[in-house]
Formats: sequence, structure tokens, C-alpha cells
Amino acid sequence: MSRQQPDVEDGEIAAVLMLETNEATLKRVKRSGGVVILLPDNQDYEPIVLTSDTPARILGKAMQVTSNL
Repeated sequence: MSRQQPDVEDGEIAAVLMLETNEATLKRVKRSGGVVILLPDNQDYEPIVLTSDTPARILGKAMQVTSNL
């Protein structure tokens, strides 16, 4: 579940639309020196640094995440 909002605080998990691929992902948002970094909680994946080559838009803040394993 997410709440629609265009920005989140550092460390919060956000639904993020990757504009080049038109795919959405859930990642923890971190800002450092004017750069936005999307950090995965799963260590099998690499962080995504948002640049003009990897544009994205924050869709909303994740309020609850559930999964079936």
C-alpha cells in the first residue's frame, strides 16, 4: 500500500517510476550532496543513482509491505 505524494523523507521506502523503462520499484530513498540514490533492501540488487540518464518520479510513500513466501 502506498500514499500518493511526490516526495519522501530520507530513509523512507517509496514507489518510484523509472521513466526510461516505465517500470515501478520499491526502494529506500537517500539523498547525498544533491544526488538521489534508491537503495534496495535486498542485497542481491544494486543501488540506483538517479541522473539525467536514469530519470525517475516518486509516486508515493510505502505505508505497508506484505509478501507471501
